[in-house]
Amino acid sequence: MKPNLDSIIIYKNKLIDLKSKESDFDITVQRLQKAKDAFDTIKDRRYKEFMEGYNIISSKLKEMYQVKF
Repeated sequence: MKPNLDSIIIYKNKLIDLKSKESDFDITVQRLQKAKDAFDTIKDRRYKEFMEGYNIISSKLKEMYQVKF
């Protein structure tokens, strides 16, 4: 019985292709993580700025209502 050498060559080619796709995947995951971190940073900054403005408005309204009543 002769071993099928073609299947070994095909396997090695598939393995090389897999490693190439695996490195592309890792690069994509890293880019995704950077984008997620940037999004989270912007989201947190936006929330903090909103809360600062909200607290200012809230305190001014309290002052206005305390003066009138």
